[in-house]
Amino acid sequence: MAIPYPTPELIRTAANERYLRDTDVAERYSVHRNSVHRWAKEGKIPRPVTIGGSRRWRLSDLIATELDAK
Repeated sequence: MAIPYPTPELIRTAANERYLRDTDVAERYSVHRNSVHRWAKEGKIPRPVTIGGSRRWRLSDLIATELDAK
């Protein structure tokens, strides 16, 4: 099975994306980091992506969720 290479547009998009740690997300919403993980599990916020073994939240996903809630 051939693995497709990312397009230049996809690479630019990924390079411009900002990823947040659980502590950053917790600070954004003024909650404990355990609440962030619980909210993700409950579907209240997007699930994190795993990058190099670390779980991170895309800032753009969080902003989209905030805008949808309004």
